[in-house]
Amino acid sequence: MSWTMTVARASLAALCAVAWIGSAEAQTRRGKKTDPAKEQSAEERYRQEKTYPTKVTWTLRAINNKPVPAGADITLMIDDNYRGSGFAGCNNWSATIYPLRGQKLAAGPIALTKRKCEPAKMQLERAFLVGVHSGPTWDLEGSDLILKGQGGAMRFDRAL
Repeated sequence: MSWTMTVARASLAALCAVAWIGSAEAQTRRGKKTDPAKEQSAEERYRQEKTYPTKVTWTLRAINNKPVPAGADITLMIDDNYRGSGFAGCNNWSATIYPLRGQKLAAGPIALTKRKCEPAKMQLERAFLVGVHSGPTWDLEGSDLILKGQGGAMRFDRAL
């Protein structure tokens, strides 16, 4: 095959590709979308993506729709450097926590003080820390922060 025939075939293939792309764009301009389900879901995802509110202290109010006992005062705060910290019910804690796409949180190893408390507080503390470390998704519902992960859902409200 000669060089001119190879160039001619490549040119023909490029011309066909341009014509195909042009017809898809023309259909879109005329209101005939090529795949409305994909386009709509991409728009919805863009609109639904939120920015995690840093420098806000959140107080845990419920785990799996069960209220946290009064006086537990479990808190979560992520600063501008993505350092999460707070009080876990018995111990102070801290960890690097990054908000990711898809409204997920990724936590590094958790540093924790070593105080001992009664078993019920320790169990609540463990459930909270596992929930934070499990790569949960997060969302804002009104003034509440919701974390959903492998261990269930946690509801927080803004601390005073």
